[in-house]
Amino acid sequence: MREVFRFFNKKPPTKDKYFAEIEGDYLKIYTSRGITAGRDRLNEIYEAYYNQHVHPAELHPGVISTLNECQVKGFSLGMITTQKKELTVPLLKKFEIEKYFSDSYFHVFNKAKYIQIFLKEYSISPANCFYVGDAPSDIRHAKKASVKSIAFLNGFVSEELLKAAEPDYLIKDIYSIIAIVDHDNV
Repeated sequence: MREVFRFFNKKPPTKDKYFAEIEGDYLKIYTSRGITAGRDRLNEIYEAYYNQHVHPAELHPGVISTLNECQVKGFSLGMITTQKKELTVPLLKKFEIEKYFSDSYFHVFNKAKYIQIFLKEYSISPANCFYVGDAPSDIRHAKKASVKSIAFLNGFVSEELLKAAEPDYLIKDIYSIIAIVDHDNV
């Protein structure tokens, strides 16, 4: 995001301001601050920077064991992300985790809608669905879809912002998901 603002010689919002404002369609963040380029041009700038800097990316500790445990327990897992498919799939393949997801939805601005689509597709009751996200907008979308929200404190978005979104659960360790789902579904 900062690189796009730098490219257009505009002052970017702070990281906290960005995550407080974003609801789904990132275009509004740019247009509200005087950037008039279209989505394609913004994506082109973002993707070039992203592709140059994504290589050292690593999975958080516990992701593989959590996904394995979810698979053993028979959970249906879906991925709903605002990130474009061509940027996401290489990482899923790099970390060998694409096989864990029953369905994936990319470049989604209305995550609540796609949570509902996933629920219908896999015949899951909203009461038995947990949406894990690392941004306040993820928590808000989970609430709109009437599912339980788990805010993952990955160190990128401030704890205060995530707490302000009022998630059902707040975790620092990804493996905590298993205990939450097991306890909640007793």
